Amino acid sequence: MAKQATAKKETGKAKAAKAPKEPKAAQALVVVKSGAMSTDVGPAVVMGLAKTYEQEEKANEMLNQVKGKRYDLLSNTTLAIAKAFKADDTISAASAFSADKKEVQKLNDQLLIALGIREYADVKGKQKLVYSKTVSRYFPGPKDEKGKPETVRKATLRSNVIHMIKKCAQAAVTIHEKGVKASMDPESGTLRISGPEVQKTFGASEVLLNEKQTVQHGETATQLSERPSFQALANMSAADHGATTKQGSSDRTNKVVTDPEAVIEQLCKQLINAISKIKEVTDRQRTALTSVGSAIDAVL
Repeated sequence: MAKQATAKKETGKAKAAKAPKEPKAAQALVVVKSGAMSTDVGPAVVMGLAKTYEQEEKANEMLNQVKGKRYDLLSNTTLAIAKAFKADDTISAASAFSADKKEVQKLNDQLLIALGIREYADVKGKQKLVYSKTVSRYFPGPKDEKGKPETVRKATLRSNVIHMIKKCAQAAVTIHEKGVKASMDPESGTLRISGPEVQKTFGASEVLLNEKQTVQHGETATQLSERPSFQALANMSAADHGATTKQGSSDRTNKVVTDPEAVIEQLCKQLINAISKIKEVTDRQRTALTSVGSAIDAVL
């Protein structure tokens, strides 16, 4: 046994001697000519990108906070307007969808007073509706010079406030007229709405107005019929007041159209589009189309 072990050892030595390891070739150095060097640029780019990404993360965080705050503002305003509709029957909720400028102006004045944005003040012995002392500095005033950046900014804010109140008023109409229950959800910072009409529109008896159409329940997800938003809440009452809706380019939801001519145009476009897709007319469709045709003939 010892002889066999010695023989195997000798054989291994012989094989090792027959196949010596080849030395690795030296790797060539990577060189760049001095004229091609810009050693100050690289570090500046790396540091610049790092700073940009850091700023982007902060900006995204701020945008998320702003978005959350926007929901909070919309929620509080909508609830306050719904309260005003319920408490004062001289405030016409229907005017939120009106195309009559006088009706809209009266509603705006009433809501701005109810929200504490406008108030009556004595001006040269007469009662005049002005912006309240609390907010007047945020809107253009007699002392603000036209065309100045600060004046333009104030005018933009005023315009945005009026637009937001209109949107919230239309959403509040649905709460007021359709028995929709609405309350602030403290965790999400937006409205939680519920009721039969909510079930009919969104396919769920209770939803958050956070614009998320997919609702996650643990590992399962539910797809809502509509994207839950304040605009979608307003749309639920639009048809009841002779208004229709059209797709918004930036809102991702339908916007209410109250101008009578625009309403007819929009409805006609939708009807033409629906008719163009008919391959075989059913009795039900024939009855409906005949009815529409008769109504058109009577007008024209």
